[in-house]
Amino acid sequence: MDNINLESNPPAGDDAANLNLDKVRQAFEARLPLSDLTGDEQEAYLDLIEALQRESTPAEEAFFAERRKRGVGVGMDDEGNIVFQSPPRDVGGVS
Repeated sequence: MDNINLESNPPAGDDAANLNLDKVRQAFEARLPLSDLTGDEQEAYLDLIEALQRESTPAEEAFFAERRKRGVGVGMDDEGNIVFQSPPRDVGGVS
């Protein structure tokens, strides 16, 4: 996890100056139990996870590009309806 940069994704809020970012990094790398973090440090930990989940890896990008190419994507339209990139198939009575 060398690409984790807490300094470029700093925690927000008034208590950010009171955080021990080294402890947050250790917890993220499973070298420190979450219970050893203060409430503000736990919040920073969760904020980091949320920020990282928004970033796609090259493997994820390739996976979804291949799905789009094959026409097997499923998603939601602007009204919240489930839409299929291609018509759904009947699979043994389950569609």
